[in-house]
Amino acid sequence: MSWFTTGTQVSPTAAEAEALWDDEPPAPGRDTGVLRLVGAFQAAGQPVVFTGWVENGTFRKGQGVLIHGRSGFARGVLGDIADGPRKISEIAARAYVSVQVRNISVRLEILGLDEGCRITGI
Repeated sequence: MSWFTTGTQVSPTAAEAEALWDDEPPAPGRDTGVLRLVGAFQAAGQPVVFTGWVENGTFRKGQGVLIHGRSGFARGVLGDIADGPRKISEIAARAYVSVQVRNISVRLEILGLDEGCRITGI
């Protein structure tokens, strides 16, 4: 049962919404990657794929990440990283990439993802 309604959008449960604010995100490290989101999509049965620009630092396959939206953050783990048609294991700053994020702990709809949101490595 939803705890609020917003038109036709499926709303989160109270537990899903509360999970966003149960603790503070860890402080990023010195070499922590920051990916500025451009888009996100998900095919049925597949992890969510995010596209964007790596602003600084590096990302590696298997690395833990935080997805920051307007309404909080969610934790995940980087799966495949793609630079165009090539799948790679690591990506550095100033690159446009697509990354799969697995094990997202809460539903993405409640994060309020839009232009200017980001993914940071932990």
